Amino acid sequence: MSLLTLPLTGFCDTTVDWGRYAELFEYDAGEDRLYLPEPVEVGGSAAESMG
Repeated sequence: MSLLTLPLTGFCDTTVDWGRYAELFEYDAGEDRLYLPEPVEVGGSAAESMG
């Protein structure tokens, strides 16, 4: 796949859609703003919680 052959607007729209689907970033419709969400603190590893 060559990115140079894709229309820029289509590429940007697809990138934003994929990023929102994967929850890499979020969109605030009220402010019309795309942003990175705050990191979530995860306590312990799976191995520690299994005992």
